Amino acid sequence: MKKIYRFLCFSLLFFSIFSVTSLSADQKESNLYYVNAQVLKILQHQNGYCVIYRRPGKAAGELYLPKKWFKLHINKAHMEKITQRTNPSISFFIKDGTCEYVKVYAPRNVNSRIWGTFQYPHEYDAKFDEAETIPLDL
Repeated sequence: MKKIYRFLCFSLLFFSIFSVTSLSADQKESNLYYVNAQVLKILQHQNGYCVIYRRPGKAAGELYLPKKWFKLHINKAHMEKITQRTNPSISFFIKDGTCEYVKVYAPRNVNSRIWGTFQYPHEYDAKFDEAETIPLDL
């Protein structure tokens, strides 16, 4: 009987300590979240990529990603190559109301219908040079 009583007292003490520590821990919500969108087309350019994605409703959005954003020291964008069985998508990582990072999930096969090129690429040179921040156009 003494052993059962000691075990119950020890269990009660043990669980009460953990319940008090979990209540006192700061429970903060993260200010980082992400939004996914379907990619309709990825246009290759000598200075980067233009990603055309589906916005809510029937609208489409354009995002110009300079190649320098994909470098490790800048690290604003990443392109992940996927298989044909997965739908191409783009993820916008948002922190404090501004888009901090973009991850594009694109097909490995550049002959896929998703990949394309500009008909007149020189007309779009300035759009890649002007891109300093990731516009939040969702």
